[in-house]
Amino acid sequence: MSWSKFIKYSWIVVLFVVHGCSLDNEDNGVMPESDHLINVDGLLEVYTDQNTIIVDFRSEEAYLKGHIPGAVNIYRNDITIKKGDIKGLIAPQEALEELLGSLGIDVSNQIVVYDGRGACESARFWWTLNFYGFNNVKVVNGDFDLWSSKGYPMDTIVVKRKTVNFIFPKGVHNKYIATKEDVQRAINDPAIVLVDTRATEEYLGKLLKKGAFRKGRIPTSIHVDWVSVLEYERGKEFKSVTDLLYDFERKEITKDKEIIFYCQSGTRSALCTFVLVELLGYKNVKNYDGSWIEWSHDLDLEIESGSL
Repeated sequence: MSWSKFIKYSWIVVLFVVHGCSLDNEDNGVMPESDHLINVDGLLEVYTDQNTIIVDFRSEEAYLKGHIPGAVNIYRNDITIKKGDIKGLIAPQEALEELLGSLGIDVSNQIVVYDGRGACESARFWWTLNFYGFNNVKVVNGDFDLWSSKGYPMDTIVVKRKTVNFIFPKGVHNKYIATKEDVQRAINDPAIVLVDTRATEEYLGKLLKKGAFRKGRIPTSIHVDWVSVLEYERGKEFKSVTDLLYDFERKEITKDKEIIFYCQSGTRSALCTFVLVELLGYKNVKNYDGSWIEWSHDLDLEIESGSL
């Protein structure tokens, strides 16, 4: 074969391979979309909008070091309460209404929330607002580190807004929530899947985190580490729809079943609830608010540990 023909056919092979790879990426790289999800580039376009309230869901210390301009600061302790030995439970409606109103947030506002943990904390805020009937909230895909890595605007000014009257919509509030009794019934129900979203060491009973009383897991629960829904080393954005569906369906977490997530105190599990509800279109998903802290303190309840 002549040198010219070799070059010609080599280019054909290269083009074929590149084209094939690009098709594979198109098939496997469909990024999640939802009316309640926004990427950092989209946030850049709307963060100065007068009707958009940006919520920085990180510690006050992190907020003071730098945040998105105009953002108000809320963190986990602001939206949770402790009952006896059980901490991290969802706060009462009246307390949340007072909090949001004091920050100048009105029911007509569009809320956009970001955090420093790849939307894990933000999802807990989304879940809380949805429980009380307010769904005009978007979770940022990624987190503050991704925003700052792009060189987007930052500020250190503590934002003070005029207090307003925030009232949640009237109605029965039970959206996306599971109780201890729901979990007890689920253990022996094949139509319900219990999913532990904690780290592997917690699931296996090798690690006891502060607040819990016993090591282990809820019987029959399967394991999905919360970080597995993210491209954690690449901006902490959500994985593609194809990858997310594959990861859940291969563990028989399917749309025809009821899914109950839990973790230590309902935050990591709120992220997985958000993924299934908002990104994958599951209809019957709940987050166990009391989670492992509540379950571990009730000595009448059985636990498991070790490998399955």
